[in-house]
Amino acid sequence: MNSNDDLIDDSDFEPFFSREEMVEQHCHLLQAEAAELSTELREARRKIATLVLMWSGVTKELAEVKRELHDAKWKLSAAYSELSNIATSKMVQGHHPNAAE
Repeated sequence: MNSNDDLIDDSDFEPFFSREEMVEQHCHLLQAEAAELSTELREARRKIATLVLMWSGVTKELAEVKRELHDAKWKLSAAYSELSNIATSKMVQGHHPNAAE
């Protein structure tokens, strides 16, 4: 048996798929890929929208906390000023701030 006997004579066979069938199959694969990418894009857009809403909420909360901090600083400054005025008036009256009353 030589190596030529082992080969199948396929000279009478047509190609497995015609050019049109191969193009059609390629179109189906592209359509499936486009549908999958469209689904992934929709999901990514949904996630982005969620992140934008979260960011919006956080920025509102940050603005509120900044306002509260500003108010607290103002109150602390006013309290310090009042305490300083009290200490100054006691010193003017002859009381030393560290002296026992």
